[in-house]
Amino acid sequence: MVNVSSVDFRGREKRTRFLSGLYSDLLENGIRYFFPGATLERLRKSVSRDPGRPAVKTDASTTTTTKRNTFEDIDTVMVRLGEGHGVRFEFECYDVGQLYNLAIALEKRDYAPPLFIQFVQGIPGGIAAEADHLLHLVRTAQRLFGNDLEWSVLAAGRHQMAMCTHAALLGGNVRVGLEDSLYIGRGEMAKSNADQVAKICRILRELSLDIATPEQARARLKLKGADRIRL
Repeated sequence: MVNVSSVDFRGREKRTRFLSGLYSDLLENGIRYFFPGATLERLRKSVSRDPGRPAVKTDASTTTTTKRNTFEDIDTVMVRLGEGHGVRFEFECYDVGQLYNLAIALEKRDYAPPLFIQFVQGIPGGIAAEADHLLHLVRTAQRLFGNDLEWSVLAAGRHQMAMCTHAALLGGNVRVGLEDSLYIGRGEMAKSNADQVAKICRILRELSLDIATPEQARARLKLKGADRIRL
């Protein structure tokens, strides 16, 4: 997984984008824990690894035949990893209703800003990868959580580059990688994550946006750094 995330330095004219993933020393902050299908016991065994920034899925429900991810589970993750190990989270939201799930979760737990939300678009069962949906997600998140918010877009398949460009133009973050799309263009397979990173970086630079350093990215998201995690 390779992320290209943006930072909007409010109060300045210039916006800075930062790059993280397999080809930078932000790898530890790109580790994602997929809780659907996992058990809380598995989570408890993993906390000693002290991750940098795992993902918390917000599609909570009281019961399901395919996966378990209740409000209690989300709260447990935030307590054991967040309060217990000082972990910063990437909160994944696949639809607008999940932003309200996140708001419920944050009513119970203090979480120091910035809040980092990953809007996932174009996944079957989730919100479609369309610009008007993205704008609705962003505006809803801002109403719920205020403007001290970092957000990113994960768009599946052929929508990846288009939605990343929309996100950049809205002042948000973008993400690319083979986990989300196998292609670099129409009918052309990407050879590596680096292909997609190079393409989105070129697009951002052509929009007069700069790529930040890993140090700038850590400072913006208040991440621990490689010297303070055990993975």
